[in-house]
Amino acid sequence: MSINIPAISRNNLPDVFRLSEEYRRSIRAVDAYCDPVDEDNPEMCALALWAFPNAHVNIVFSPRPVDLQAPLYGDAFGHLKDDILKIKRPDQLILPLGMQKDRSWLEKIPAKYKHLFFEDKGFEEQRIRDVTPKYLVSSSYRFSEKFTLLEHEFSRFTFYWDPQSMDTIRVGIRHPVHVNDFAYAFKNKNDNGPRDDDNELARFNVAKDLEGPEREQAIMTIMDHFIKRQFQKFGEFGLAEETAILHHFDELVEERQRTKVIPFVMVGGPFETILKYIDSDLKVLQIWCQSLYTSGHLNLFANQYNNHCNMGAAIQFFERVKQKKIPTLVTPTEATKGSKFEFDDEQLSEAFKYAPFFYKDTLFFRNETKTLVRSIAFDVIAVIGTLHPDILPAKPVHVFATTITTPLEGEVVILKAEHKTEGDTSPEGCIWMYWNDDEWQGKNVPILMELFQTVFRPKSMIGS
Repeated sequence: MSINIPAISRNNLPDVFRLSEEYRRSIRAVDAYCDPVDEDNPEMCALALWAFPNAHVNIVFSPRPVDLQAPLYGDAFGHLKDDILKIKRPDQLILPLGMQKDRSWLEKIPAKYKHLFFEDKGFEEQRIRDVTPKYLVSSSYRFSEKFTLLEHEFSRFTFYWDPQSMDTIRVGIRHPVHVNDFAYAFKNKNDNGPRDDDNELARFNVAKDLEGPEREQAIMTIMDHFIKRQFQKFGEFGLAEETAILHHFDELVEERQRTKVIPFVMVGGPFETILKYIDSDLKVLQIWCQSLYTSGHLNLFANQYNNHCNMGAAIQFFERVKQKKIPTLVTPTEATKGSKFEFDDEQLSEAFKYAPFFYKDTLFFRNETKTLVRSIAFDVIAVIGTLHPDILPAKPVHVFATTITTPLEGEVVILKAEHKTEGDTSPEGCIWMYWNDDEWQGKNVPILMELFQTVFRPKSMIGS
């Protein structure tokens, strides 16, 4: 697939990150590591399918702890933030209570909202572990539906996860603020007088207002129906059973040890599974990832979110990259959030002009978060440079861990990046970072829109 859009300004990225069409066509495998939640994750994977047309795309999920018993803030979020706590940022309402050093603000919460302020359960809770495989199977079908709507063949992608990742991933944000991503592909079949159990979305809108085990069981039942429905659609492609769409990560490692295929890697989530891959003594061509930050003033927490969910893995990942001299290109928070590359509603509609299903779900996700005013394509921006490397300015960086003290979290370990000085020949020369620049990004917004319209377009519409 060719892209012939001239650069407005040329950055100083080394040639290794300037991927020609010939090089992209030569890649046999792309490994895309992501969590299933935000809409930019299936979008990142869809870009991989388009940008590397001869590659098999292996999507490796990092699970999030899904507590289907937990009540959601819903409309109470704005009232709690603005009227009761009178805070400008929603950090206190979003960071898990167990990670907050000062919780005296909880005394201001009225009795009718007290049930929303509980200790968030993670993977230490067996019932949350039990939900996870079904959640990821459901997510695999949800992603597959989007890819096939873009007319990518089902045979070109495979889903994996590593159950061991549940041992190290922590609760990233409070359960009451989580979006219901697992419900985004639920459907109603109202046209032909269906049975009640066919109305997945209507049943979910009732179930989400239930509480405790009753809520969990109701949602799990709907999820079962969704999985059965999707299996009827995708089973014809050789799936032996409903859960066969999702594979154990060890299968991918064993395949690579046997075939010696070297993948191009994208990371749009926590780093525990790509770290395991690298530590299996397997090679990668290069890594493009969404991580780190330039100033940190837009972070909800002390760390960028992917690092925050598994800090130990993030620190070790960057150490391994330096040790093994793996070419790595990082996109920080500020290159997307709060930048000229955020989309308002009109821009979002234009970007997904040929893929309205992405537009609908991206808009719905943004509104469900309660924390975003504009849509942010974090993980897509992190890899869109594979098609247009000059989309952002870039710098070589040092990445290192240090300790800071914040009012909300107290003393916390963070990962920082600092621009390398000219002539610095340390082994960290393999790590480069895109940089936020309002003037540069403002000039490149039309190019970004053209790239989105090119990538997110069914194959049959190419040329239209």
